[in-house]
Amino acid sequence: FGLSPFERDLLLLVAGVEMDAELRRVCAAALGHSQAPRPQATFGLALAALEQSHWSALAAMAPLRRWRLLEVDDSAGLVNGRLRIDERVLHYLAGVNYLDPRLQPLVSPVPAPQVMAESHRHICDSVLERLREPSSSAPVVVLSGDDVDGQADVAAAVAAHLHVQLYGVQADDLPSTAAEADAFGVLWQREAALLSAMLLIHC
Repeated sequence: FGLSPFERDLLLLVAGVEMDAELRRVCAAALGHSQAPRPQATFGLALAALEQSHWSALAAMAPLRRWRLLEVDDSAGLVNGRLRIDERVLHYLAGVNYLDPRLQPLVSPVPAPQVMAESHRHICDSVLERLREPSSSAPVVVLSGDDVDGQADVAAAVAAHLHVQLYGVQADDLPSTAAEADAFGVLWQREAALLSAMLLIHC
């Protein structure tokens, strides 16, 4: 996700107070609490304790918040507000990797085909050749025609060759409002990185 060393350490600090009682106690003491009722780390604590600190780490469009890795309870201000790690991200750091439950009602795995038509295999090879070209952005491939099952087979075969899991979603099921569409896009792109996955949108 393009985290700086400070952003990575900040994420691990917030995960650590959730997972480790001794670290939770040390952070509570550093914040002046004899005992914390719940795991707590703040941006102010991180700025004081971690190396290479920078203020931009918690900017809304910086990676930690852009990718919904951390949330800030800003009722006490940005510096003193409690930092929370997204549950999905916490489990990933603990070695438990699964599709985000918020996406499960919308997307489903698409299995790789056991048998493919020769014409579909040629299309698959062509797509793979293009995907392996250097690119500065995430590629989008459009599979057109009236053979919906064949398109799914090509997409699944491409994913299998790239050693990633393909998930499918119906276009009609995608969020329609701008805010919901953006939230879906962020969650999916995060899942694509965490799960090594690709998305097939059935139009």
